[in-house]
This record gives sequence, structure tokens and C-alpha cells, in this order.
Amino acid sequence: MKKENSERPIVLAIGGSDSAGLAGLQRDNTSILALSGHAMNVVTANTAQNAQGVVAINPVEGPAFCSQLDAALASSVQAIKTGLLASPAQLTSIASAYMQRQEKPPLVIDPVLAASSGESFSDGALIDSLVKQLLPLAILITPNISEAERLCGQKITSCATLVRAAQALKSLGAKAVLIKGGH
Repeated sequence: MKKENSERPIVLAIGGSDSAGLAGLQRDNTSILALSGHAMNVVTANTAQNAQGVVAINPVEGPAFCSQLDAALASSVQAIKTGLLASPAQLTSIASAYMQRQEKPPLVIDPVLAASSGESFSDGALIDSLVKQLLPLAILITPNISEAERLCGQKITSCATLVRAAQALKSLGAKAVLIKGGH
């Protein structure tokens, strides 16, 4: 096994694996590498998808998920970015493991709630866990417009409502909010 490259910052990406390579951990890894980071991954779900849409979502649960998370967090992680989170149990595990760390690296939450093609990845329990457990730990949350609307319960129709939604999301505990465009 190759040792960690101490010259490059280790960025842990926690999210779904996209079999089409169009999103998820595959895109996160590309971005991390382009910014000269060393990408580590924890897979939350294996998705079967192509350019037309999502065929199946297969969550990684229990010991299979927790062992990945524990192994990754045993490294000198300098930043953590989450994407698709498949269950409230995963959120609880991430929040707990993060809080137990002596040094808490910046945590960026991209609350992936649905696929570009419209398939929902989340339900009320997952959103509730996200809001209560993970968003307060984040240095930055980066929802798209539809995710921001679901998280704060407000429709975004103008610059003014966008600002109000960002303020509402920031009041949930994150240090900063960046609302992106739609899909």
C-alpha cells in the first residue's frame, strides 16, 4: 500500500459512486486532484446510472460504511467534503466521528438531495438528520437552488428570496452558505 503523500493535502470526499462518472465521488476526485490534493473516499452508495438517469441506488450501510469512515479518518485529513448521504445512520456516524477528532478539519457539505434527472435521494428523516447533526458542523454548505428550497422551506424566485434562503440556511449553524444554480 502506498504511503500518504505528505506534500499534498488530503481531502476526504464522502459520497455516492456514480457508475456513469458524471457526478459523485468521481467528480469530487477530479476536482481534488486538479487542485493538487490527495483524494480519499468513503462510499455512501453505489449508484447505477447513465446519462438518461438513475437506475438504482445501493446504500453502503453498517460495518461496511463505518470501517471506511474509520480508516479514512485515521489519516491526516485536512478537509472533508460530503455529497450524497444515503441514510440518517450515515449522518450520525459522520457527525460522531467528526466530533471525536482532536483536530477538526474544515467540513464542506454539498447536500445532494436529488439526481439531475430528478430522482430523489432523500426523505424527511434524512433531511432532518442533515439539518440537526451535520449542517451545524460545516464551514460551508453548497446546496443548489432546489436543495436550498427543501432545506429551508422557502421558495427562491428572486435575488431577495435567494438572500433570505441563504440567511435561513446559515442560521442552521454553518459558517457560510453558497447557493448554486439549478441542475
